[in-house]
Amino acid sequence: MTKTFIHLLILIMLPLYSVADDAASKMSVLAVQSLRVTPYEQAMDGFEKAFSGKIHKILLEENSENHLQEDIKEKNPDLILAMGLSALTQVMTVRHIPVLYLMVLDPPAEAQKARNITGISMSVSPDIQLELVRKILPGVKTIGMLYDPHKSDSFVKLAREAAAKKNFLLLDRPTENPKQMAENFNSMKDRMDLYWMIPDTRLLAGENMELLHILSLENKVPILTFSEKFMEMGSLMSIGIDPLDVGRQGGELAEKIILQPESERTGCGCAEKPVVTVNKKILKKLGIPMNYEDTKDLDMTLKR
Repeated sequence: MTKTFIHLLILIMLPLYSVADDAASKMSVLAVQSLRVTPYEQAMDGFEKAFSGKIHKILLEENSENHLQEDIKEKNPDLILAMGLSALTQVMTVRHIPVLYLMVLDPPAEAQKARNITGISMSVSPDIQLELVRKILPGVKTIGMLYDPHKSDSFVKLAREAAAKKNFLLLDRPTENPKQMAENFNSMKDRMDLYWMIPDTRLLAGENMELLHILSLENKVPILTFSEKFMEMGSLMSIGIDPLDVGRQGGELAEKIILQPESERTGCGCAEKPVVTVNKKILKKLGIPMNYEDTKDLDMTLKR
């Protein structure tokens, strides 16, 4: 009796799986890539591995804007993938097709407000970042952060929630004028154990990046950054993204957007897989205690 029931169930379910597979195979994406650079290529590779449908690629440096608009009209894809800022800038005026962006550090305000545009940020989830801080730097209790409320408000809200959940005190200061960076940093320097630098490109423009690192070393306040390249300037730790995994996330999200168009989604989600690097020279210079025992299972590099 049981075997007969199982066989009947299999016969009922098989057509459903066949319909789902058929729908997935008919999906189409127009992938617009800004440049042929390694991080974008890795993200595209991850996307291709996760996405079940057809992908038509366009490299912007080999195509004009007019040609791109013609391709969008001709291909009429289910979704447009924008890889990089210039690709997003070229396609964000499209309103009748869903747009998904990857590898964009600071998406334009217009893209963040558009209902048909979503993306995966170049920041790892605040929850994951703070869990890593807890494991690697157990002495950190109070964290300072400066941010432009017009650019980074959504990320800061997530950071506040994660900090409260993990019992960190987050001193976040809205800073609309980049010239106020030093003043606002100094207002927190005696209270914070760590400064959390987020990818707020307006605040980090000009001399502010160098200034932050000078203030860090002068006041012995270590910096957590989002890119390994800033460690050469004096940041203590970097929690960056894995482009291949961001592409994988993008491929899965693209399928969800196409197959479940009514599903709720945020304007921008966070990267899931962290790439951690610690600067041993700065660690020693600032006299910061690090927990080596609880970091053995992490994908972490010690930069000497």
